[in-house]
Amino acid sequence: MIREFDIFSKLIAGLLLISNLYFWIFKREFNLPLIIATLILVVIYFIMKKKLSKNS
Repeated sequence: MIREFDIFSKLIAGLLLISNLYFWIFKREFNLPLIIATLILVVIYFIMKKKLSKNS
């Protein structure tokens, strides 16, 4: 479970990072909703990681 979640979250983080870079390079501006979504996902990831480490 923990390993699967880790791979899944890294995949999402990678996709968001690539899309953020795409917007920055081609639009010369940051896509604010995308950045906010990225930050929220990062926070959720760390919360889930703490919960999983407490359970095991």
